[in-house]
Amino acid sequence: LEAIREMEGKEFLFLTLTAPNCTGGELKSEIDRFNKAVNKLFQRRNVKKIAKGYARKLEVTTDQEQYVTEELYKRKKPYYDRRSLNVGDPNPTYNSYHPHLHILVTVNKSYFNKPEQFISKAEWLAMWRECMEDDSITQVDAKKASVTGKSNAVLEIAKYSAKGSDLYHSEIVFDTFYTALKKRQLLVYGGMMKDYAKLFKN
Repeated sequence: LEAIREMEGKEFLFLTLTAPNCTGGELKSEIDRFNKAVNKLFQRRNVKKIAKGYARKLEVTTDQEQYVTEELYKRKKPYYDRRSLNVGDPNPTYNSYHPHLHILVTVNKSYFNKPEQFISKAEWLAMWRECMEDDSITQVDAKKASVTGKSNAVLEIAKYSAKGSDLYHSEIVFDTFYTALKKRQLLVYGGMMKDYAKLFKN
């Protein structure tokens, strides 16, 4: 990433694409749906125009807390507040799975300053809903990414696709992850990122 920035004069956009949680039985087909939708998204004319490359990482988390804990409440306060839920209440996302994509998009430096190129968060959300054919999606995240030091964007792309604490929660949860993620390419490069990943490997 530093090589792309220094040698090509590019910057990076950090995009997170989500959808509502699904059941363990739906996880495999939900990941297929994500992969088809993200390919559609990057074929859109305005996205093709700005994206010079990307590194895309699939991550899956699971919620195995039957009741809202203090830690959960702190982490998802706006979600629980919207539903008037407090610590100790039954957790509406109990025993569900949350696939999502973290994507580092290589863009020209001018992307963040030129209104005719810039894609707002609201536009990303509208396009993602269309590509997923799902109006129940309420949020995406899109922001300028730093790639120096302990950058959050880089750490999100570099970490495992599933947390150990999730994987080893129980045999059923492990089997669900294993079946859904088996033989999948979890980190995908495209465009300039693909070229630089090969150079870096060599």
